[in-house]
This record gives sequence, C-alpha cells and structure tokens, in this order.
Amino acid sequence: MPQFERNIEVTLDILDLLIDLRPDLFPGMTKLDWLRNDEFIPDEVKVIDKEIKREEKRVKAFRKQKEKEKKKVAKELKFFTQILVADDEHFKGNERLKPNVKKILEFLGFGVVDRDLQIKTGKKREDLIISDGEWNALAEVRGTRRENPPEHFYSDLLKHLWKTKGTGPSKGLLIVNYDSSKHPFRRTEIYKDSPELLKDEDGVVGVLSTVELYKITMAVKRRKMKKENARNKIKKTGRITFENG
Repeated sequence: MPQFERNIEVTLDILDLLIDLRPDLFPGMTKLDWLRNDEFIPDEVKVIDKEIKREEKRVKAFRKQKEKEKKKVAKELKFFTQILVADDEHFKGNERLKPNVKKILEFLGFGVVDRDLQIKTGKKREDLIISDGEWNALAEVRGTRRENPPEHFYSDLLKHLWKTKGTGPSKGLLIVNYDSSKHPFRRTEIYKDSPELLKDEDGVVGVLSTVELYKITMAVKRRKMKKENARNKIKKTGRITFENG
C-alpha cells in the first residue's frame, strides 16, 4: 500500500467509502462521519486546531522570507565560485572572470584598479593593477576551457611588462582559470608540463590558478588564515599554491 502523509486519515476515508459501496461486507458497522461535524468537535480540540494553523502560517512566512534572503546572499557571494567557471569567451558582463577575480582580490585587502577603464582607445586587455602598500603588480586575468592553459598567456604577460618597463609595475601576476568543466580539485597543476616556463630567474612573475586563489580565499573566509598572510602568499613569484610557503 502506498504511504501518505496522514496514513490513518486516508485509511479511515477509504474504509468509509467501502462501507458505502459494499455495506454487506461490514455488517453491524455504522458510519459515524457526523462526528466530524463542527458542532460535535470539542472546543478544546478547536483551540488546538487554530494553534496548528497559526503556527503553520508563521512557518510558511518564515520559510518564504528565508528563501528570499538565501537567494540574495547567494547572488552577492557568487563571485567566490564564479572564478572557477568563467573564461574569456563564454561569459559576459559581471559573469566574466576579471570582475570576479577583482572582487576576490579586494576581499583579501589588495588595492585593485581595472586598467581597461583607463584605456580610451585601442584593444582592451584583461589587466588589473594590484597593490599592497609599496608593492604593486600588473595582473593579467585569463580563462580557457582547455585542459592546460596555453604558454602564450605567460609570455604575453612578460612582453607586456617589458613594454611598460619604467612606466608601470615591475612585477607581474598571471591569474588563470582553465579546464573549467572539470571539478576544481581534480584539475592538473598549472603549467605542470612546462617547468622550464616558470624558471623566473629575476623573480618577476607569479602564476596563480583560480583554484589556488579559491583555496586561499576560503582559508581567509573561514578564519584559518589572516588576510595579510594571504596577500603575502599571492605576492610570491613562480607557481603559487595554497600549500607552499
């Protein structure tokens, strides 16, 4: 027999129906459904019924309000996970990778300037100028669905630093989201197959995947790491991971 929310009441209703249809199967049984009429229900029972309805109404209003709050908070905090899915081609507006990385860096206490907003003519780049006290860096934010980010992401940043040498930041930070269809913690280490690429003898460029940035940010958000320590970690050069340093 299928299960119902109120099995006993459903069973009684079925029994009443059977008595109507086949009274010969239930000799001596008399339907007493009139006992359910309002005039025969004790006042004490009616009071409890009213209390139940009042409480159900309160719970319904509470749930509605909390569902509304949940949607609002989820939308406001979406940037924490958006950096794990966005790329350069398939997202527009505030769903893009750069504005969400910018929010993460600001959450960690960096000063962040969107360099594209300063460019009136010419090609826009996914550049940010980030600072922490006297330290500053040119950060390029890139996203791809490829399993491994192309090496030109790194070389493009080096070329950009060289062109702006003496007029812009001397440090660089490459922030990349890649292989975004895969679970973040199952993705390969950034530029794992290109160790020679990250041999930065001058200590100029740091390379940070959005997965590692997410781990660092969650450690701060869950009070397991101070923001200052998180910023110091991100200011390192070479491959930056949550575990090292």
